[in-house]
Amino acid sequence: MKRRPFLASITAATASGVAGCRGTASKPDGCPTSRGYDIERPENLTATTAKSFVERYERAYIRDMTFPAGAKDTITSPGEVDVTRHAGGYAVRITMDFGYCVASDQPTAETPRPDPTMVCADGRSSALYYVDGMVVRRTDRPTEETNPQNGGLLECE
Repeated sequence: MKRRPFLASITAATASGVAGCRGTASKPDGCPTSRGYDIERPENLTATTAKSFVERYERAYIRDMTFPAGAKDTITSPGEVDVTRHAGGYAVRITMDFGYCVASDQPTAETPRPDPTMVCADGRSSALYYVDGMVVRRTDRPTEETNPQNGGLLECE
């Protein structure tokens, strides 16, 4: 048996096998994607940096998905934040109280002519994030059994 052709064929087979494994485990469907929030993911992902990232990200997410245009927000600090190691990243469970006010010039029974008034609302978000070196996923109103890796894909490089 000729040694060089044999080694070349083994090298080629190994390289294609490794590339195939890496390709299937790399990016999920839908990548790349981004919400366009001006929040950088941490380069060095730790429990502390994952927590800080998710606190900032959840604020931006609530503003984007909940507040009407022109609303003035009064988001408070996050309530409970729990970070655990999960698979190759971190699961971050977060609750956040929020409120907003928006000017309304719609007439009401008390004010038949349009006088600007402030209409305010508040609420509480509860979410479970999964953050790793490649993706950010979010599940709204998670249960204890929720797998954070099954959340909706928000960011992916």
